[in-house]
Amino acid sequence: VVTEAVFNAGLRRYDIAGDAWRTEWVCYYFINDNVTPSFLINVSADYDVKRKALAAHRTQFEPADAGSVATRLTSPRFMQLIESRDAHFGALAGVAFAEGFIVKEPILRCDLFR
Repeated sequence: VVTEAVFNAGLRRYDIAGDAWRTEWVCYYFINDNVTPSFLINVSADYDVKRKALAAHRTQFEPADAGSVATRLTSPRFMQLIESRDAHFGALAGVAFAEGFIVKEPILRCDLFR
């Protein structure tokens, strides 16, 4: 949906209010364990807020009833999986917790140094 919205926003003849506009890049939140993130963001200072936000939506992570099909999202270990992934990314970046993002376009840096 986001990819289509970004594309449509750049069309001059698309029937929307305002002028056509193109973004330089689109960042997708990392959710696929089989893909390496393009970059990481240090979220250590805000990690308790993330825990509280996930806990506030706990019904999204529990089976609806006893006959529900179990999924990765409804596993009792799902929260542990999220936190361990974020801690792993944090360890790779030298911080406590980090979240990964994917960018389909090449990322241009000014030089090799930070």
